[in-house]
Amino acid sequence: MREGTGARARQCGRWLIRALALGVLSSSLPPFAGAQAAPPAPRGPHPRLFLSPPTLAALKKNSHQAKSWAAAAVERCRDVAQNPDRYKQSGYQGADWSVAASSCGLAFQITRDPKMAAAGLKLWRALLEDVDTIGDKKACAPGSPPENATHAIWRDTGYAIRFIGPHAALAYDWLHDAPGADEALRKQSRGCFAAWLGWYDKDGYLRTTPGANYHAGYVLAKALIAVATAGEDPAGDRAFSETVDELFGKQIIGQGLAGASGSVGQPAGALVGGDWPEGWQYGPLSVLEYGMAARALEENGAPLPAMHRWADDVVVRALHGLAPTGDRAYVGGDTGIETYSLPRNPSTLQVGLLGPASERAAAWASFAIGKNPPHKEASPALEALAEARTPTPQDYRVGAPPTWFVARGTRNVYARSDWKDGAAWAVFTSAPRLVPDHQHPDATNFVFSRGADDLIVDTSPYGVRSTLTSNALTVDSANVGGDYRPSQTPWSEAELRWARATKSGIVAARGDFHGAYRVQETPSDIPFAQRDWVFLPEGEIVTVDRVDTGSPNRKLYLRFRTPAHLTMAADRKTAAGTFGKSKVAIHIVALSGGTPALRVPAVRDCEGVPFGSCNRSRARIDEYAVELPGPVASAVHVIDGIKHEDAPADVKVERPNGLLGVTVKRAGLTPVTVMTSGQSSARTPSTFTYPVDSGAATRHIVYDAPEDDHGRSTVKASARGGQCLIEIAAGGAFVGHPLIFSVAPAGAGCTVAEDPDAPAARP
Repeated sequence: MREGTGARARQCGRWLIRALALGVLSSSLPPFAGAQAAPPAPRGPHPRLFLSPPTLAALKKNSHQAKSWAAAAVERCRDVAQNPDRYKQSGYQGADWSVAASSCGLAFQITRDPKMAAAGLKLWRALLEDVDTIGDKKACAPGSPPENATHAIWRDTGYAIRFIGPHAALAYDWLHDAPGADEALRKQSRGCFAAWLGWYDKDGYLRTTPGANYHAGYVLAKALIAVATAGEDPAGDRAFSETVDELFGKQIIGQGLAGASGSVGQPAGALVGGDWPEGWQYGPLSVLEYGMAARALEENGAPLPAMHRWADDVVVRALHGLAPTGDRAYVGGDTGIETYSLPRNPSTLQVGLLGPASERAAAWASFAIGKNPPHKEASPALEALAEARTPTPQDYRVGAPPTWFVARGTRNVYARSDWKDGAAWAVFTSAPRLVPDHQHPDATNFVFSRGADDLIVDTSPYGVRSTLTSNALTVDSANVGGDYRPSQTPWSEAELRWARATKSGIVAARGDFHGAYRVQETPSDIPFAQRDWVFLPEGEIVTVDRVDTGSPNRKLYLRFRTPAHLTMAADRKTAAGTFGKSKVAIHIVALSGGTPALRVPAVRDCEGVPFGSCNRSRARIDEYAVELPGPVASAVHVIDGIKHEDAPADVKVERPNGLLGVTVKRAGLTPVTVMTSGQSSARTPSTFTYPVDSGAATRHIVYDAPEDDHGRSTVKASARGGQCLIEIAAGGAFVGHPLIFSVAPAGAGCTVAEDPDAPAARP
C-alpha cells in the first residue's frame, strides 16, 4: 500500500489544489446504467476545448476588466514574454510551465497577439522536451532515446501527468494554428502524447481506480489530449474512444457511480453522492479534473448524463461539508495541515462552473465562491473559463434547504441544526475500504462542531493507518497482527447500515464495523460490532456502542478527541472543557468495563512506531479514552456542544427488560430517549417494552425494534403508574431503521406520533 509523506501533503495543500484553479470496488456491484458507447471522434477545427463562440466572447469581454481572470491570463502571458528568466525552471512537477503555457494559449485566443503565441510556443515545447530547465532536452525531444519520452510525466509514478498532460493539450489546441506553430511541432506533440498515455495506460499508478486523485489527473490528461488530437493521428481517435468507453463508461460511471439508484446500506461506488474517498485535501483538484474531462467530451459529441447528476452532487455535498461559519470544511482523509479542519477552499465548488453541473447548482456554486481575486498560485486560464460561466448567484441557504446529506459512496452522513452561523454540525462515517491511498481505517468516526468551534475533531496525521488517531471504534482481532494491530484493516468491509433524519431535526445512523477486520481473503473474526449514532439539533451527540469481541482477551478501544482541555468530574461521570465560545461535555452514561482516562497525545506523525497502534495527532488535542474488556463490550455516551453559560444535559442510563439506552434532558427542551436491544448480536428481540417518565412530552429513537419484512412496526403507549409504557411490535405503519417518534405526557393520554422523514439534500 502506497502512502504519501507529510512534506508532500503540505506542498499539495498549499499549491497543488489551486494549481489547476480550480476503488477499490466489489465486482458484485451492478454497473451504472448511464454509460454509452463512444460516438465518432471529433474532426472539427481548433480550438475544440472549451472555447465555444459564446465562451470566447465572454472571455474577450472579461479581459477588459482589470481584476478579471481573463485579464490575469493575458497578464501572465505578457510576463512570460517580457521576463523569460522567471520561467526557466519547470516548478513542481512541471506545474509552472503548465499554467503559463495554457495562459498564453488563452491569451492568444483572446488577443490574437503573435507575441502571446510565441511565448506560449516556447512553453509548449518545454512541456514536451524538458524536465527541469528550458532547453535541458531530458524528455521527449527530437533525437532523444525512446525511453526519455515519458521522463517529464513519469515523476512520482505519473503524478506529473495531471499538470503537463492537460496544459500541453490546451496549448496544442489553443495554439494549433497560431503564428509559428507548424506541423513538425504538432507531430512531435502527438508522438509525445502517445508515449505518455501509452505508459500510463500500462504502468501509471491507480490508472483503473475511480476515486483516486492519480486516476483523476490521468483522466483529464487523456480526455483533453484525445479531443485535441483526434482526427490528426490514429492514437488520438483511439484515446477518444478509450476515454469515453473505458475511463468513463466502465470506470467512473460503471464502477465509481455503480449503485447510484440504491439506498443507504446497499452497495455503492465510491463517487456516488459527490464525496471524495481520499478526503478534501485531494478532492478539490480531483473533482475538477473529472468535471472538466466530462465537459470536454460532451462538448465534442459524447453525452455523459450520469456526470451531470454527479457534478450537482459535488456542489451540494461541498455546501453541506462546510462548518456553520462557512470558513472551514470537513477533511475526511489525509491532510498535512496542522489545524482541526480544512480551511474553506473555493476550488471544491468550481466543478459547478467548469464541469457539467446544472444551472441551479452553478448558481449555488457561484454564490458560495464569491469573487475570487487573481493570485499567482492559480491557473488563470481555467479560472477564466469558470468566470465565463455567469449564472445568477443564488444563496443555497435561502428557502430552508435540507439540513442533512448522505454521500452513499463514502458512507458519510452530514448533519446540522440549521444554516445559521451558530448551528450545531456533525459528520459521521462508516465506510469500507474504497481506495488504496489517503483513506483512513476509521469506520464509525465522527466530528462535531458548534458555530465557529470545533469540539470533537479528527486530527489524524498524514498517511496514518491507525484507527486510534480518530474517534472511531476498534477491536482486538486475532486476524490482525504485527504492525496492523489493533486497528481496522486496509481490507475493511465495514458499512453504513442506516441513516435517517426527521422533521424535528434528529439525524440517526448505524455504523457496522464487524467486517473491518478482514485481512486479504480471510473474513473478519469479529462477530458483531456496531455504533448507533444520533445527532440532536439542540447540540448533542449520542453514541451507543456494542461489540462482541469474540474473546475475553480482546478489547474494544473507544476515544473522543477535542481541542478543549478536559477535566474529569469528581464522580467520574463527565469529562468537560471549553474551546472558543463553547463547552464540550462528555457524559459517561454506561460502560461494561474499563476505566476512562484523559490523555494529551503527542503532536507528530506516526513514523517510528507500529502504524496500527499509533495514537498521535497532527494538532494539539485532549483525548478521552477507555478500553473495554471482551467478550461482550458496550458503552453509552452523550456529548454536549453548548454555550459556556449553559448547563450540561442530565443523562440517565436505561436498562429495562434487557434493553440498553439513555435519556437526555436539557432545561427547556423536550427530553430524548435513545434505546437499543442491548444485545451484542444482530438478533432483534420479539418484544420491545420500556417505560418513560410521563410528566412531559418525550422524543424517542429506537434501534433494533421488532419489524415486519417491510421494516415497519407498531408503536403504542399507555399510562401506567405515572409513566408512559412504550410497546413496540412487528408490523404496522411506523418506519424503522431506526424508529423515531414522540410521546405525549400521561395527562394527554401518552399519545404516540411518528416523527416524519426529512428528505436528504439532493440537487
